[in-house]
Amino acid sequence: MRVPMALIVLTVMIVVWALVEVVQADKAEVRRLPKWAWLVLCVFPLPPTGAIAWFFLGRPKVGVPGVGTSAGSLNLPNLPRRTRYVSRPAPDDDPDFLRRLNEEAERQRMLRRLEEDLKSPNPTEPNDKPGESAPRD
Repeated sequence: MRVPMALIVLTVMIVVWALVEVVQADKAEVRRLPKWAWLVLCVFPLPPTGAIAWFFLGRPKVGVPGVGTSAGSLNLPNLPRRTRYVSRPAPDDDPDFLRRLNEEAERQRMLRRLEEDLKSPNPTEPNDKPGESAPRD
């Protein structure tokens, strides 16, 4: 008797899904049996039977605080809930961002000017000769 490959893949997926949920479930919220017993049941007697029993009999009830709210969600009690998205203006519409950008550009221009002034030789008057100092009064 040949077992279709799709059935084997489906069985493995269900068992892995159940194992992940058993491991992630809070010990106090698991129903009927302790977590270690559910882990053993999911893998050993008949893998899909234990995994399906976990989904119907051992899985924490939906709506319990700290547990996912949809039937298909993984139980991730240690992760923070998503906060509500607060809309912010795009950077090119944010006046503070534009002000900081302009200030930074002005600082860069001033720095460039100062560097150019330092690099250029001091202008000398045409009458001055090198080595001579200006006349004293």
